[in-house]
Amino acid sequence: LQVTVSVAAGTTVRTKDGEIHAEAGGSVTVVFPEAGPQVLRIEQPGSSYRSIKVSVISLPDVRATLCAEVDAARDTRLAAPLTVGGVTLNGDATAQRNIAEAAIQGAFAVMRGETGWSKVWITEGNLSVSLSAADLEAFATEIGERRSLEYAAARSAKDAILAAASVSAAIAVRDAHLAGS
Repeated sequence: LQVTVSVAAGTTVRTKDGEIHAEAGGSVTVVFPEAGPQVLRIEQPGSSYRSIKVSVISLPDVRATLCAEVDAARDTRLAAPLTVGGVTLNGDATAQRNIAEAAIQGAFAVMRGETGWSKVWITEGNLSVSLSAADLEAFATEIGERRSLEYAAARSAKDAILAAASVSAAIAVRDAHLAGS
């Protein structure tokens, strides 16, 4: 497990066992035998030393955390408001279920010959609108398409995180996924 620190010229970095890792400036990589809290002692000429506590996290632990962040971002995007035909409805799980149920009701009404069937709905902006069976079908389709796209994008990002050879590479994948949202 590695930790990289940037230090000024003439700095000495020691671990708790007294091992010297650098006496020059720049980036210093310290290898620790295990994950968990570690201490680095930073010594600069002419001044007192300071100790820095670092939490060393293993790549598998980082991967698990980053995958959970990708899942959380996916779930947040799935619950975002939905806009179809200029009408915006809430997009949380309850709203999605209500839209699906109303779309089914509308489809059955149309099959019975009730071509003018509609349902009054409260928009995300708290306005009342009348939605036809076709409108509700369009919202239900949007929910399904969004779900497919978000799950595929999250799966792809998590696969790349799990394949990453380093912590920085795994973080870069997560960051790229979140930026592309």
